[in-house]
Amino acid sequence: MGYINELSHALRVKRIGQGLTQKQLAKNIGTTQQTISSFERAVGCQLPNSSHLRPYAKELGFKKFNDFIRFVNENSKPKLEKD
Repeated sequence: MGYINELSHALRVKRIGQGLTQKQLAKNIGTTQQTISSFERAVGCQLPNSSHLRPYAKELGFKKFNDFIRFVNENSKPKLEKD
């Protein structure tokens, strides 16, 4: 599994673990369900920048963005760097 696929899978698992649907998550962070779906399916194979990932991470229960980076690093390879 490629890095983007691993990241997408890890975030999908976390979203589901939080009891959120794609639609609920999208509404909560001000995007569309299609955007969440595309990211979780690794469509386009581009990693969103941190300004897009920060609200996603916060909504998934990460108090600090560094906690999110740690989660990603533990669940995907290669490792992300903090910005």
